Amino acid sequence: MARIEGGPPAVRGYLVFREVEPGLWHLVGDVDHRPGLAMRAERAQAVRDATGADPAGGSYAALSRDQWHVMHRG
Repeated sequence: MARIEGGPPAVRGYLVFREVEPGLWHLVGDVDHRPGLAMRAERAQAVRDATGADPAGGSYAALSRDQWHVMHRG
């Protein structure tokens, strides 16, 4: 898992979340960037890599580490 705070900058990638009940999301994985995929395909692949599940089969979200860092620090 990449360091989010302090130290060298994190490698591009995604934090993958699963909705366990309406409005409640749990972090299920941290996946590095895979070059060569379009953003939408890359997010779907991040869900597959983190969970082994088909992203269409559940409520998942893949948020880029950069977005999470900005939201988390608020």
